[in-house]
Amino acid sequence: MKELFLAREVDPAKFGMQPDTMVWQSWTDTYSIPWPRVQEIQLEALQTRFGQMTENIPVLATLAEEQGIKKLNSSKTARHCCFRNPSINPMRFHSLKRRATTV
Repeated sequence: MKELFLAREVDPAKFGMQPDTMVWQSWTDTYSIPWPRVQEIQLEALQTRFGQMTENIPVLATLAEEQGIKKLNSSKTARHCCFRNPSINPMRFHSLKRRATTV
């Protein structure tokens, strides 16, 4: 099957540091990456973007500082930067909000 978009030569070893280059590889190459490597790429990309964004977005820097986060060691650590209170479950909040609007 012929792929219907333009692909470029990319270096998969750099996806974590340059996640935007990943879109240029072929669909076959994209879906051939083993799941453990995908998780590594995602974590590397999170770490890269976190470093860039904490310098440019004061609110994110404040949330990270309040949570004691200097570096993202896992995707779970990133979740704590999204909510002021890490015990908040976003799905529970969504269901409470939906219930409140239907009453």
